[in-house]
Amino acid sequence: MKFLVSSKKALGTIGLFAAALLGGVDAAHALGTMGTVIENTVMSTENVPGLFSGVSYLFGIVLGAMGIAKLYEHVQNPQQTPVWDSLKRFVAGGCFFALPIVMEAAWVTLVGGGIDGVESTGWAGATSGDGL
Repeated sequence: MKFLVSSKKALGTIGLFAAALLGGVDAAHALGTMGTVIENTVMSTENVPGLFSGVSYLFGIVLGAMGIAKLYEHVQNPQQTPVWDSLKRFVAGGCFFALPIVMEAAWVTLVGGGIDGVESTGWAGATSGDGL
């Protein structure tokens, strides 16, 4: 029963914090059109390829370090740790290092142009007719 009381207090505190945080946002009113929403979405996702590359390089570094640790374990005790354990990690780390380059090459081949960012047309006006 104590757990339920403490969890209710925690949920109440979280709810109060969320209400205070969201209640203070003054830009949440609907002033824009559907075009501005679409343009803001496109503009906010233009840094995703850089984030993807950074995470991929980080995974490659982590897997490379794990491969070095497994190779050290193999050198210390070859009967217990096979050499393939370290080689698997080295290959996976190398694949993560190559992934952003391969992704950009595939993007340029299929779509054309660079993958560095999305170009916006600047259209943010109101729609006409029966469109969006």
